[in-house]
Amino acid sequence: MQLPARPHFSPPILRTILRYPSNEPCELQSLDSSMQLTNADIEAVVNICNEKLVYNVLFSRILNGQPYSKAGAERFFAWACEGWDTNSWFVFIIRNSRKDIIAAIDIKSNTTDAAETGYWASASSPGIMTNAMFQLCDLAKEAGYRSLYALVAP
Repeated sequence: MQLPARPHFSPPILRTILRYPSNEPCELQSLDSSMQLTNADIEAVVNICNEKLVYNVLFSRILNGQPYSKAGAERFFAWACEGWDTNSWFVFIIRNSRKDIIAAIDIKSNTTDAAETGYWASASSPGIMTNAMFQLCDLAKEAGYRSLYALVAP
């Protein structure tokens, strides 16, 4: 019996993407164990995840209305690295031209036939996710994925 195909990424991954309409160059980076995270990175994730839209869609129910915390951000970073280490899921962060984290995007499994994607982004940095998704699709294709999909809220 043949084992299912697994994706083949070679981290660390760093790709330039442009923010619309300003064409500000931003960086899509694999959030793997080679990344040197800072306190500012943790603070940025806490702040974005507590923004009203991101919080209400992703965290309000699971956190029972409690704020997204520094410990939550630290768990997020550890979880992201674990995915890369085990070749199971693949999280990328997006940094603006000042090197601040403004968003995250991921492939939620190593099932190359069809894998779910997801993201969150700061409301203060609009115009990045469409190009980030295009870049993610290119990376996924290079890694051996056949199909990606997203669940969206109307």
